[in-house]
Amino acid sequence: MAVTACARKLAAIAWQMLIAGEPYRYAIPRSTETKLLRLRVKASGERRKGGSPKGTKCTAKLPGGSRTIRSLPEVCRSEGLPAPRALSPGEQRTVRQAECEAHVARIAEPQVVPRRSGRSGKAAADHPVKTSSTRKGKTFDSSPESVGEFWFG
Repeated sequence: MAVTACARKLAAIAWQMLIAGEPYRYAIPRSTETKLLRLRVKASGERRKGGSPKGTKCTAKLPGGSRTIRSLPEVCRSEGLPAPRALSPGEQRTVRQAECEAHVARIAEPQVVPRRSGRSGKAAADHPVKTSSTRKGKTFDSSPESVGEFWFG
């Protein structure tokens, strides 16, 4: 019963988006941008150049480097899609009742986030990330010796 109701609701959302010709307005901008980029490259082979123009010095907005995630309307505009429309009064009320105002505001504005520091090669082997888990009252770390004992011991 719940599966049918969920499927019906998703079908209604998809139908309304197709009829109105607008993208999903609550999509996460970063993942939407990545999906549209992959689709554009597969369809046309067109890659866009990014970064700062030659001769200009790029300054970090945060210590250790940062990345700007564009807002959802900017992502849609850059890919040639119509920007999501403003929320109707009923939709605004629903967003307030669901306490999702922060998410709606966040996707409508560009965000500056710190860069993740990736570890690769020798550096990752020298500094393994340790996590701990509890199972049947026993705590084990994520070292290779403990993993087998955790699950099979």
